[in-house]
Amino acid sequence: MSKVLRAGVIGGGAISRHGHIPALLSAGVELAAVCDPAPGRAVEVAREFGISQAVESHEDVLAMDDLDLVVIGVPNVLHAPIAIAALETGKHVLCEKPMATTSADAERMIEAARNAGKLLSVNQH
Repeated sequence: MSKVLRAGVIGGGAISRHGHIPALLSAGVELAAVCDPAPGRAVEVAREFGISQAVESHEDVLAMDDLDLVVIGVPNVLHAPIAIAALETGKHVLCEKPMATTSADAERMIEAARNAGKLLSVNQH
């Protein structure tokens, strides 16, 4: 019997609503939380997709101990710091493209994944 993966979605914009969330649900992933700093957006997305928790801060998602992974769909400049923080909390990461805005940030993300022993994947298609 396979374990059902639990995920948190960081970013409630179009890429998450039309890409990440439907794909995760179709793969049988349990969506435990969604966050977005825009007032009300996380609640709206949670209602739309039946996600149990809606918060405004990615830190709240990263503090959840029972998540296996996070999916990051936020402005590009935030990819590296959020991915690194997620990896440091022991979560696997799927990050929207581009991976980072600088090669140095991309290298730091890779190093954080290696140090944590977690998967870091970029949604590059």
